[in-house]
Amino acid sequence: MADARLETRRAALWEMALSLLARPVVIVALITLLAAGLRVYNLGDKSLTLDESKVYWTSQASLTDILTQSNFSFSGPPLYLLLIRVVSDSLNDSEFVLRLVSCIAGILAVPSMYLLARRFTSRDAAYFAALLVAVSLNQVYYSQQLREYSLAFLLSIWIVLLFHEFLRQANWKNAAKLSAVIVLGIASQYGIALLLLSLNLIVAGLWLRPALDDGAARINRPLLLRWIVIQIVGLAVSLLMYVLLLRNQLLPGGVGGGGYLADAYWDGTIRSLLWLIFFQTYQILDFPFVFSSLFLLLFGVGLFSVWRIRPNRVALWLLLLPLLLTFIAALFRLYPYHGHRHTIFLTPMLYVAAALGFEMLTRMKFASALRPAFSALMLGAMFVPALFHTGLYVISEGYENIRPLVDILRRDFDAEGGDRLYVGCAVDEALKYYYPDYQTEWINRIREREGNLALIEQIAADSGRIWLIFAHCGNNDPQVSIERLSMLRPVQLVAQAQGAWLYRADE
Repeated sequence: MADARLETRRAALWEMALSLLARPVVIVALITLLAAGLRVYNLGDKSLTLDESKVYWTSQASLTDILTQSNFSFSGPPLYLLLIRVVSDSLNDSEFVLRLVSCIAGILAVPSMYLLARRFTSRDAAYFAALLVAVSLNQVYYSQQLREYSLAFLLSIWIVLLFHEFLRQANWKNAAKLSAVIVLGIASQYGIALLLLSLNLIVAGLWLRPALDDGAARINRPLLLRWIVIQIVGLAVSLLMYVLLLRNQLLPGGVGGGGYLADAYWDGTIRSLLWLIFFQTYQILDFPFVFSSLFLLLFGVGLFSVWRIRPNRVALWLLLLPLLLTFIAALFRLYPYHGHRHTIFLTPMLYVAAALGFEMLTRMKFASALRPAFSALMLGAMFVPALFHTGLYVISEGYENIRPLVDILRRDFDAEGGDRLYVGCAVDEALKYYYPDYQTEWINRIREREGNLALIEQIAADSGRIWLIFAHCGNNDPQVSIERLSMLRPVQLVAQAQGAWLYRADE
């Protein structure tokens, strides 16, 4: 009798568990929990990089300087800087706290992606889209970075989601919500202005040719009036961000146009044009889910799906128009076109397209009989390698780790005894964060460029021990300077961490 009751209770509990797991809110919560674990783990353990350190120091300026001068040291609008300033003033300025804004944005992006994908796909395919975002290496990476890109990705999702809702119910409430998110988006990444321009073209297309729509939206005069109000708000913020605050970034070439982003702009040659069309487009499509050719396959199938199935035709324009406008901007050297953080605002609809491809493949006749097995095989082929690569990054020490080197400096560096410290490559901003004495007069800078050999000879002639710390060197490791110094003094590598080196030259 007791055994029968126990079995009945177990069966009831099992049935309750299955019932809970069948609810969308539970499944999305579990996927979000996975995303949170990947993003929070080791969040404060990685050393701040050069770019992160620049963000921190720029956020510590006065409010006036953040709003008017941040463009000289920060490549985006000031919203993210203001958020970091609020967080650091309210809590503290530890690495964990400083990265919380990005981390929270990255976590919120997962259920937001589900809601966006659900507008165009089945529930299972929307789960798939959320799972893609949850385990994506690049999404996890930028969620653990003191940079604005995770926030820009979240706001891009919200803009597309609320735009789609506005097309269905063009009331003032939805207009106000869309206006607010557009303002936040433009104030977080200036490339989102291209997304906003795309939405305007879609509205214009639906006004001129209603047949482009799926039948749920009709551009009538009340909707058009409210849309114009939204655009007035967006235009006002755009003028404030791009003309008054970031004028230098509107110049042809923009930020990095002559350096690390040179190949993301058209230089006027056929070779450069073909590079943008083929290689950079491939990089953009690969960026949302790296190391996975299956993602590209699903994207291609999804693109065919949105073209063939009329109810998803708006999704096609939401996908293609921002890509096209970003490409045109690169032709005029106004905005980079490449698969990197600057185009993260393009990725929401890429995930949706991949989810549509997943839905289409799993519903084809050849897969219908074995749908559970086929779906499980596809999920395993995509997410096991993704979790492996993402997990390796999460448990790693990051790409630049100067903290153990700073610990040695604090222990062994003797300024009063005549020791001198020189920084190389681009470690100065991070060293300033970890080593407050950075501002004292014995700090100097060595840049890894030709012409520094004379400087090496000059510092080698002085008395006292010489310490040299290098990080963020890219392809320029410290060997040029060290080899020259070793001809003049005995030099030893004191310590080396990921992407960072500490040397000492004795007398």
